[in-house]
Amino acid sequence: SPVLDLQSSSITTISNRLTKELNSNGELDITSELLPSGGKHSSYITKKVVLENESTSIKVLFDAIRTGGNDIKVFAKTKRVGQPGSFDDMNYVEIPALSYPASETNSQYRAFDYELKNMEEFDEFSIKIVMIGPDMSDIIKVKNLRSMALAI
Repeated sequence: SPVLDLQSSSITTISNRLTKELNSNGELDITSELLPSGGKHSSYITKKVVLENESTSIKVLFDAIRTGGNDIKVFAKTKRVGQPGSFDDMNYVEIPALSYPASETNSQYRAFDYELKNMEEFDEFSIKIVMIGPDMSDIIKVKNLRSMALAI
């Protein structure tokens, strides 16, 4: 017959942190995502990249599952060449989406493309991907992240 050991049993639980904060006008509130160390939404932040040559543009590509009322916002933090202050104290700026498709199913990855051009020359940057949604059971999945600093 089976034996149940209650002294060494354990359980692992997982919860997705997915929220959608709206301002008083009913619009998506992303102001906290622009601050150096803030954010109300679920996010992934890359490590700082130090470039050998200065760049003036950032391109971010990835595949993601985004369904229903979910949103994906991408931000960049840069430090200009010779700019005083710490990189960690710099604010983020939003990168506009060039390709922003919706998935038809919870398993269909789609290609996303974001680009920010005509920036002041910078030699350090990091990327922040913010995943926003009203339902913690309908999560956003991201894979194949690529970020490029371009001198165009």
